[in-house]
Amino acid sequence: MTFEPFAISVERGRGVTLVGLSGEFDVAAAEEFRQQVWPLMTAAKGGSLVIDLRRLVFMDSSGIRSLLELDAESRRDGFELVVVRGTGPVARAIELTSLDELIRMVDEPPVAQ
Repeated sequence: MTFEPFAISVERGRGVTLVGLSGEFDVAAAEEFRQQVWPLMTAAKGGSLVIDLRRLVFMDSSGIRSLLELDAESRRDGFELVVVRGTGPVARAIELTSLDELIRMVDEPPVAQ
């Protein structure tokens, strides 16, 4: 298995901020996620923050915890959090933790308004 570095991309549309994650979302990536994504919450107020997991190849409990923390912040700060489901090992991590029962998850990202 080869290592795939964690990367974050951001696209902003009217009413939607789309954050694409790729590579491996593990304990080493959790702080980078927090530093880059938390500031986006202010821009998302009154709109949606979409976290796209489809390009991740791996996610451990640190990634799950980061998404749960972001969900808690969304409820406090008044923006909608939407997570686009991942595939393979990421889908398995979501299934094992029942994350999809706690966070709004979709198969495709919503279109910007």
